[in-house]
Amino acid sequence: MTRNNDSNRSDGWSNWFRCLDEDDEEVTDIVNSAVRITLIDNANQIEFVSSFTLQKWREMGSTISHCKKLQELSLKYIPGGMNEEVVASLFQAEGPYDFPLKMLSLEENRLGAGGIAALLPFLKSRGEVYNLDLSNSTLGDEGALLIAEALDTGRVRILSLSSNGVTVKGLSRILASQHARHLERVGLQGNCLGRAEIDAIAQFLRRDDTSLEFLCFGDTDMDVQYRFDADWVDILVESLRSNTSMKEFHLDADLFEQRVDRNETNQSIFDRVSSAITSLVCDVSSLDALIKSNHVLQDMSLPPVYYYTLNPLPIVKHALDINAREHLPTIQKIRLKLASMYFRDEIDLHPLTSMNATCIPRVLELASTSERCSFVIDEDTNLGEYTIEEEYNLNGVYQIVRNWNVHDLFSYPSRHQSRIRKLEADVAALRQDSERRIEELERWFEDAVRRLEAENCVLMKENKRLLSVMYDDRLEGVYPSNKRTNRDSKFDDVF
Repeated sequence: MTRNNDSNRSDGWSNWFRCLDEDDEEVTDIVNSAVRITLIDNANQIEFVSSFTLQKWREMGSTISHCKKLQELSLKYIPGGMNEEVVASLFQAEGPYDFPLKMLSLEENRLGAGGIAALLPFLKSRGEVYNLDLSNSTLGDEGALLIAEALDTGRVRILSLSSNGVTVKGLSRILASQHARHLERVGLQGNCLGRAEIDAIAQFLRRDDTSLEFLCFGDTDMDVQYRFDADWVDILVESLRSNTSMKEFHLDADLFEQRVDRNETNQSIFDRVSSAITSLVCDVSSLDALIKSNHVLQDMSLPPVYYYTLNPLPIVKHALDINAREHLPTIQKIRLKLASMYFRDEIDLHPLTSMNATCIPRVLELASTSERCSFVIDEDTNLGEYTIEEEYNLNGVYQIVRNWNVHDLFSYPSRHQSRIRKLEADVAALRQDSERRIEELERWFEDAVRRLEAENCVLMKENKRLLSVMYDDRLEGVYPSNKRTNRDSKFDDVF
């Protein structure tokens, strides 16, 4: 049912909010039809909402508590914010809530820790809330600790906490909450991020159970003491090497603001970061390194000060593009990177020498079929863009032949070579056997030491007991007791 005019609505508060159904049509039957409720984007109406009394907020809370279909509630940018009393009036209605709320946005309302405390019972009771936006709410660490309580019981997947003055105290508690492993998107830009906070984030990214796919953080308005440097990017890159969930990683900051206490030039910092990011998604230093590169990360947005200085970075762009092809299994992504990046320059062929001969045709196919990523600048607009094109050439095959001993590649090994290889295999087997025996001896010695320590402990206790008995017997000799006339001690002869 669509709205004809505002007078059709029974609740006065609803005249200042948009109540929409599944088709984004405005409705008058809010309880039975409203799926989304948002503040009307009109200056006069928004200003009127700022004069709402607590009674009006309670009326609104009472009405929406009975909405049967409400999934999204967006109350962003309420003039004057929403203090603790307003939040309590709106979200503590009598009786249970009927709606299946999935998205709650209270952005830019200066809730503070008090407002979050008032909201907390509601969040704990609505375990199905999926998207929670509390950006620019002046939470601080106190409010962040309360949010962590909600995460202990809820199912929040998308959490926005940008510009809230959160430090490592609140951030660590959030990342350690019971359901933090289920977070998929987190926004932390504009908070007080320093080395301690970066370490906390890196530790979370190293967890095996994390589901985080999107992370955005930075410090656009912070003092220079909070600005990022290359060391911090190294820490984050290392934490992403074994991560299998992160797809988008955004650094919204003046990332490498040169600091007075560092002697590095801007270019040297850019080179370090370029090397770190390249090794993360396409480490071509060896075949094993490329296989162990990150094949999940699809977008790593950096500040313009870094992005434009390092362009072009086609190898990184190409690797991220391959990672973004979600329809491909990981093994196919690795093959694409091998074909396009590994067989281009000087390569280590040692891993190929142990391959089954039937694999060599496939290796040659990968070496001759590849993709090339280029950064092309338009002469008219002076703007650049990346292009990826397939190419077929013998460059990869040339690199294989050039780096491999041609005689060994295309001929059978001689008797002398066979003898050498057999001896090398025997030496490797003996080395493996000796290492195994050494490990067994070490375990035997460790067990023997533990047994001797246990026996020594028993002997020490027995010695202590005997000394105590001997001391008592000596006292008996100095102060004879009428109750003990017959002495029968094995220490009698000693004394």
